[in-house]
Amino acid sequence: QQTAGVSDVMRLSTEVSRVSQSLGLVAAHLASLQQTRRFPFSTRTVASFTTSVISKLGNLRRMVDYADKMLTLYPRIAGFRKKQTYLVLLQNSMELRPTGGFIGSVAVATFADGRLTNFDIQDVYTFDGQLKGHVDPPEAVRELLGTEHWYLRDSNWDPDFRESGGRAAWFYEKETGNTVDGVFAVNTPFVAQVLGAVGPIDLADYNDRITADNFYGKSLFYTQNNFFPGSTQKKDFLGTLARALMEKITTGKGTNITKLFSALTTAISAHDVLMMFTSSELQAMVEHLGWAGQVPTAPGCNGVSSAICRFDPLAIVEANMGVNKVNYFIRRTITRQITIDRDGSLEEAVTLTITNTSGGEDGKPYRTYVRFLLPQGSSVKSVVLDEAAIGPRQTNKTPLVLPYFDEISVLGESTVSAVALDILPGAEKQLTITYTLPPLQFGSEGAILDLFDQKQPGVSGTPARTIIRYPHVWTAGMEDREGFSGREFIAKDGQIEYNTILDADELTRIRLTK
Repeated sequence: QQTAGVSDVMRLSTEVSRVSQSLGLVAAHLASLQQTRRFPFSTRTVASFTTSVISKLGNLRRMVDYADKMLTLYPRIAGFRKKQTYLVLLQNSMELRPTGGFIGSVAVATFADGRLTNFDIQDVYTFDGQLKGHVDPPEAVRELLGTEHWYLRDSNWDPDFRESGGRAAWFYEKETGNTVDGVFAVNTPFVAQVLGAVGPIDLADYNDRITADNFYGKSLFYTQNNFFPGSTQKKDFLGTLARALMEKITTGKGTNITKLFSALTTAISAHDVLMMFTSSELQAMVEHLGWAGQVPTAPGCNGVSSAICRFDPLAIVEANMGVNKVNYFIRRTITRQITIDRDGSLEEAVTLTITNTSGGEDGKPYRTYVRFLLPQGSSVKSVVLDEAAIGPRQTNKTPLVLPYFDEISVLGESTVSAVALDILPGAEKQLTITYTLPPLQFGSEGAILDLFDQKQPGVSGTPARTIIRYPHVWTAGMEDREGFSGREFIAKDGQIEYNTILDADELTRIRLTK
């Protein structure tokens, strides 16, 4: 029976792959016909309709590609060979942390013979109370949170989920004596999307109905009001809701399967579902798919010579260190300004504008630790807050003096600079970091700049603006990359500018010629 189950899944995967290829061929053929501009494709009505169809085919193909990848992964993680146990971190994005949110609740999920056989949710403090011995926390956690010990609830400190997921599994083992085969992280934006697919959930214990529209408000009320570390308030609400969602999904009553699958694919692309496996084979697979939350999640300069290509990734990672749920009220924008001189030298200024819209009874300060993950080889020139230079962290100061700038460090493949600051209710702060990069190198076909913007888990809908300035005697243009949609841009002598909403990672290729 186990072999039959796996073979059924593999056959379905093969069929899905064929569908994806067929959709790609149809879209390519339509695009080719449209480019001929012959009748009837020369008419405005047919051209508009064809463009719409090609776009819808592209979206459908992306959905099918996700299904294909999931079907490839599923037989390896669903316990067909042996029982598999996973730790699931339920991360509250209203108290933002590097991988998506504060770990308020955790679940232990068990799979056997392709089925979910157990899904047990507990308050994280239940496990943390069992930790024997002392673990030193990261310095910023110790200073900003005022804690001398490190626990599972704060284990997701590394922006790279490969590290944070492994650390969560380590804490879980030390606290319970049990091991797991992997770790999943689930952020609240995904929960809201699942509610949209399964419909309203009635929680009898609360005499309340939870919907996709009221989820954030209800979650804020039930997890913030009268909450203190160790209370069951968080477990009761999020745990009860998660159990009700699982029951409704598994029974299929009133669930829109198409919407549910769409919610999952959206969450994976937005890093609101992350995964880490102890199996090196599985881990390599999800890293290749970009589902492991690595930084950066996508490689640069694919298909071109590295001699003429500069990969320029950027990830901005916030951590709420104020022990509150104020991220529900936080708004932000990102601006990247890149200046390229005649000799190819690069200077970049990244501005993060954060607005704390909380006020009245809901007004709370936003204490945040912001890390800028820059390309290797970056050299930071300045870090300013509202046009005033920020000084380095002053040790042995009581109380702690904010804002401060943490000296540059290396994290995986990134150079990291960090700033700790407070943003009062109703206030707006503008944080700018300026740095230089090694110069572009030109070849016979010019030079290529691969710009990558990585979306932080738990953060949605961030407006992002990019401005690239270069000598006006040069020419520059965008090139589409597979898996990353093209976008409208404004070009004039010596400048390219484009805007986007950062709901997923963005990779943009700019080719410059002298």
